[in-house]
Amino acid sequence: MGYIITISILLLSSIPNVCLGQNLPKKDLDEILKKVEHHSIIGLGEAEHFYTGYYRAKIDILKHLIQNESIDVIALEASINITALLNKYINGDAMLDVPNTLIFLNEPYSLQKAGLYNCVEIVELIDWLKDYNTYHSKKIKLVGIDFQSYSIPLDNLKNQASYRQREKISQTKVLLDSSMQAILDSSIMIITSQEWLSLFKLAQSNVKSLKLDLINNENKTLFTELEQFTTLWDNPMFPRDSLMYENLVSHIDEKSRVLIWSANFHLENDKHFKGPKKLGVFLDEKYGSEYFIIGVTDMTNEQDDNLIYPSKADFSIQYNLKINVPKGEKCEMLNYEQVFKINE
Repeated sequence: MGYIITISILLLSSIPNVCLGQNLPKKDLDEILKKVEHHSIIGLGEAEHFYTGYYRAKIDILKHLIQNESIDVIALEASINITALLNKYINGDAMLDVPNTLIFLNEPYSLQKAGLYNCVEIVELIDWLKDYNTYHSKKIKLVGIDFQSYSIPLDNLKNQASYRQREKISQTKVLLDSSMQAILDSSIMIITSQEWLSLFKLAQSNVKSLKLDLINNENKTLFTELEQFTTLWDNPMFPRDSLMYENLVSHIDEKSRVLIWSANFHLENDKHFKGPKKLGVFLDEKYGSEYFIIGVTDMTNEQDDNLIYPSKADFSIQYNLKINVPKGEKCEMLNYEQVFKINE
């Protein structure tokens, strides 16, 4: 049976380089901890991306679970390869310009000049994780399960490429930029036009050709992300959730407890959804009661002021626990004055 926790939080202004205080009361965090303690896979969702109330509530929950050793792995709805860089950073294995790195966790969002992770709340979380790992023998691991970056994977391949291969890499970047921009300038339906498809399929062909010539153990995740990205958009089944599931399962084992940071939509165990099967349905089918879903949504959607009560039928299948907080304002996107730079 699912539950609802209705929680009010104090919204703080987004001031860069200021550590954000805890917003959720400890008694509520302890209640959440108690609910998830017997589950090894925890979905922590948000009704909408990039709202201060949702992010701060999720960060409070995440920190509390980590401090009580209830999480080993954080799986982000974000680029496989860019999250791997963040994981190196929080484990002290790389110097990283974190604010500029965050825009590449989901490149289509950045092309829209829309935020997803590029805000002060996430910078604070990444630095908190780095501090935590510095002072604890049991380290937290960050992994990406999405495949929404192509610029950095393509740029990294240039280091191993010949002159002719570098030309093909540059052409692929231009083709993908053009394809994504065409969707933004027109609509998603442009992907059905022959002109769009011909350019996108050339990018697909380039990736396959480059893989044949360049793939090795060190760069195979670059090609995983590039192949997944370039096979998604022209696939009528739009298998994003199934591919995220494939990327996630390699991080699930009997020793680790995994928290998935994602949108509510992907995490829902909604078997009646008419579109492609959701990530949450795949997880429920394979892991059953090991999978616990926390949906974070706006408290104004609920009329009942009780702290905890049995969930209503319309979402009892989709969530095990529902956290209701005021979503607040849109997060403020960070300013990017520096060129993206990684020093390892």
